[in-house]
Amino acid sequence: MVSSVKGIVWYGGAAVAEVRRPPLKRGEVLGKVLAASITHIERLVSLGLIPTEVGRVLGSVGLIKVIDISSDLDSTLIGKYLLLLPRPSNIGGINFDGVLTEVVSIPYKLLMPISKYYASVPEVLIYAELSYIHEIVDHVKNKEVLVLGCGPTSYITVKYIKDLCNVYVGYLHNQQMRSKIAELGVYVANYENISKGDYDIIIILTADTYLALNILKLIKNPEIIVVPPTNYRVLINITKFNHNNVVKLLIPNYVISNHVFESLSNAFRDVKNLTGFINSFEEALGSMFYFWRTVLHINTSTAYAESSQHSG
Repeated sequence: MVSSVKGIVWYGGAAVAEVRRPPLKRGEVLGKVLAASITHIERLVSLGLIPTEVGRVLGSVGLIKVIDISSDLDSTLIGKYLLLLPRPSNIGGINFDGVLTEVVSIPYKLLMPISKYYASVPEVLIYAELSYIHEIVDHVKNKEVLVLGCGPTSYITVKYIKDLCNVYVGYLHNQQMRSKIAELGVYVANYENISKGDYDIIIILTADTYLALNILKLIKNPEIIVVPPTNYRVLINITKFNHNNVVKLLIPNYVISNHVFESLSNAFRDVKNLTGFINSFEEALGSMFYFWRTVLHINTSTAYAESSQHSG
């Protein structure tokens, strides 16, 4: 039995290291990690802006194939493909060991099923991570919508919803995506030039709390503030801002479906060149701050023999 596996671990800095084979606890599944994505969450941890424990495996977004289960779970889960996606209070690499490793043990209740077909699509982790955009659709129809942030996520979001509502985009710095987003036919401006008028919906797609809170001070009584389930720092601050319960705080759910993935693939195509697809932990660590997203395909030809690792 293999006693250790490789992963990207937090030791006051992110490092590739050997970690002990994860124990299988009640309610958990043991999974071979097929792919993991490095997102803004891992970058914020690496910059010291989100705290985590020393020795913790990083990785908030990933795809696993179940190779064992705890005794209280259904044995038919073995062989299934499951996704780990961030939620405000349950983020891999922050609240528990994440998926930037070869083998991981995770509570089943935190995972989402996905078809075998999509398990072979390299971009599936990005589609899954951004699938919450679809749940915003019904809220933004025929509304005045302000998107805070001017990166690739904002581009994909704006392209997804722009035909349903009037979209405005506010940014803090001279971000490179501003021209590309403006080409979609929406108004893009520095936050200081954003009108103090009324917006029905505000979608926060930035981890910059300075930007978020300063713009929110200018807005008169929005109906809804949308905070994605992937946005850790802003969520905390906006919850404080929203203490009077006058404004509805919406944290959309992920929507894992063929229709959503197809729609997202069309929007993602325009920013695909900002994503790195790599095959080793060392490459992942080196590219963490280079790409918008880095998708790591874990080497499945490791010495870990799944047929001999069932712990019962």
